[in-house]
Amino acid sequence: MADKSYKPTELGTSSRDWVRFQLGDTDIDTMLFDDAEIDAILVQEGQNQWLAAAHLGQVMLTKKTGGAIEKAVGDLRLRYSDEGAESNFSLHLQSLRERGAQELLPTQSSFRVL
Repeated sequence: MADKSYKPTELGTSSRDWVRFQLGDTDIDTMLFDDAEIDAILVQEGQNQWLAAAHLGQVMLTKKTGGAIEKAVGDLRLRYSDEGAESNFSLHLQSLRERGAQELLPTQSSFRVL
C-alpha cells in the first residue's frame, strides 16, 4: 500500500502537506496522490512548492475530466460539465504558477551610487 499522509499542523514546515492543502487533497480516504508522487514532483520542480502544486493540480484536472467532456455512442450523446468549479480551479492553478515563477526570480537588492 502506498503511503499517503497529511498533517495540517505542519503546513508551515512540510512542503508535501502545503502542496496537498493547496490542492484540497487532504482527506486520507480519498487522496489522489501518494507521498512519493508529491515528493518526486517537488524534486522535479526544484523544491518550488508553488510550481509543484500547479503541476499536480493540472494532473488532478486531467484525471477529473478524463481529457474529454463529451461522449457519443450512436444517437446517444452525453456531456458532463462542471465548468464553474473547473474554471475556478484552473484560475487557482494559474495563480500558483505565477507565484512559483516569482520565486524563481532573484530578489531585488537596492544599491546606492556614490
